[in-house]
Order: sequence, then C-alpha cells, then structure tokens
Amino acid sequence: MTEDRLQRVMEIISDSLVPLLRGTLNYTIPLSLISFSLGLVLALLVALVSLSPNRVLSKLARSYV
Repeated sequence: MTEDRLQRVMEIISDSLVPLLRGTLNYTIPLSLISFSLGLVLALLVALVSLSPNRVLSKLARSYV
C-alpha cells in the first residue's frame, strides 16, 4: 500500500469515526439506559404481583414469566 493511499484511508476513517461516536453517545447509550430501566421496573412489578396473595393476579404474573 502506498503512503498516499494509506493516508487517504486514515483520513476516511478519522472523518467517519467522529459521527459514529457522536451517534453512539447521543442515541444508543441513552436508549439502552431507558430500556434497561423500563425492563427493571416491569420485572420488579411482575415479581411483586407473583408474590401477591390474590390468586388471579399471581397466576397471571406467573404465566407472563
């Protein structure tokens, strides 16, 4: 690989890397945190309902799992 070609490849990589990292920081990480939080809340609610003395709610929660 010639030096000009290598320099061009490195330039393309550096130009592409900044938008990719910005997209990751702006969208992917917050979306993952929101999804994790909602899943945790839903799991906690289902776990608490499955321990409920109400048989109907308990069976519904256990069938969901």
